[in-house]
Amino acid sequence: MQHINEALIASSDILSQRFHMLVQAISGVRALTSLAADELQETDLLDRVLDILIQNVDLDRCSIFLLEGNRLYCAVAKSWDDYQQQTRKPPDKQSYIFEIGEGAMGIAAKNRRIYHCHNCKEDKNFLHILHLHSEKNNGSLICTPIMRGDELLGVLNISHPDTNFFHAWQKHVLIIHANILAQMLHNHRLMNDMREQVNKRTRQLENALLESDELKSAFEELSLIDDLTRLHNRRYFFMEAPRVLSHCIRHEESFSLLLMDLDNFKLINDTHGHSAGDQVLRDVGILLKNQTRTGDVVVRMGGEEFIFILSNTNVKGAKVFADRIRTLVAKLTWYGDHTSFNVTMSIGITERNNRTGDEDLIIRELLREADHALYKCKDLGKNQTSLFAGLVTYSKKKP
Repeated sequence: MQHINEALIASSDILSQRFHMLVQAISGVRALTSLAADELQETDLLDRVLDILIQNVDLDRCSIFLLEGNRLYCAVAKSWDDYQQQTRKPPDKQSYIFEIGEGAMGIAAKNRRIYHCHNCKEDKNFLHILHLHSEKNNGSLICTPIMRGDELLGVLNISHPDTNFFHAWQKHVLIIHANILAQMLHNHRLMNDMREQVNKRTRQLENALLESDELKSAFEELSLIDDLTRLHNRRYFFMEAPRVLSHCIRHEESFSLLLMDLDNFKLINDTHGHSAGDQVLRDVGILLKNQTRTGDVVVRMGGEEFIFILSNTNVKGAKVFADRIRTLVAKLTWYGDHTSFNVTMSIGITERNNRTGDEDLIIRELLREADHALYKCKDLGKNQTSLFAGLVTYSKKKP
C-alpha cells in the first residue's frame, strides 16, 4: 500500500510539473502574440522570439535558420547561458549552412513537418554543428519548419542535453510558436517592403520636385538672361530696378542710372557682318559685367543699348564711372576681313534727386531723363557722357 501511495505522489508531482510547464508555454504564446515587431529590425525580432522561448519553454539551446535560395542559414542562436548573461553573439551566416534535405533540420524543411530527435547521438540524420566531442551534441532536438501557408520561411530549433526530454505536447506548442513566428515574419517583411516602397517613391517624388525646381529656376533664369551677352535683360530690369531703388530710398542712399548706347553700331553690322556685331555686343557685355559692384545692376535693354544702375552713388560719381566705361569701350579692338575696327559709346546719366513714391513710376521717369541726356550725347558728336541735371528743355535735333 505504501508503494502505491508513493507512486501516486510521484505521478501527481510529474503531472503538476508538466501542467506548470504547459501553463508557462501558453504564456510564451501570449508573449509572442503581444510582441511589438514593427519597430524592430528582423534580426532583433528573431532574437526577442528566442528570449520568449527560453523564458517559457524548458530548453538549453534554440536557434532560427532562415531560407535563402535552397539553403538554410543561422539567423539567430541563443543558449540558456546567453540569456542569463544577457549576451548576444550574432552567428556567422557562413558558418552554419544546411541544404534542404540535409540533416534533421534540412529534412524538416524538405518534408514541411516537424522532426524530433529523441537521442541525437543515435539519430543518423543528426549533423553536428558544435565540436564533435561536445556534450551539447547529445540529448534531444526538435526542428519545426516555419511555414506560412505553403511557403517555407525557415526552421525553428530547440534542444536539451537530456535524451527523450521533449514530450508530444511540447511539439504541439512549438508548432504554434513556429506558426506565429511565420505570420510575424511575413507581416514584418511585408511592412518593411511597403515602407521601402514608400521611401523609394518618396525619394522619387523628392527628386522629381528637385528637378522641377531646378528646371523652373533654369527657365526663370533663361527668361531673365539675354542669350547673346549673358547679361540680365529688359524684363529683369523692370523687376529688379524698383527693388534697388526702394532699398536706396529706405536707407537714404544715392541712386544713379546710366543709359548706354554703342555709336554707329548698324555700320558695324553692315560693314563686317552680324557675327562681328554679335561679338562686339558679347565683349562689351563682359566689360560691363566686370565693372559691377555688389548692389549694381547691368542689363542689355535690347539691340546695342545697355543700362547700368549704380546704388549708393551720386551723379558726380556716376559721371566718373561713365567716363571710365566709355574709355574702356573705346580701347577695345576687333578684327574682321583683314582689318581692325573699334567702337565708341554714348552715355546718358541721371539720378534720383531725393524723389520718393511709386518706385515703378520713378524708374520710368529716370529712364526718360537718361534717354534725354543720351540724345544730347548723340547730337554733340557721340562718344560723350551727358548729365540730365541742368537740362531745362531739350529735344532731339532734326537731321
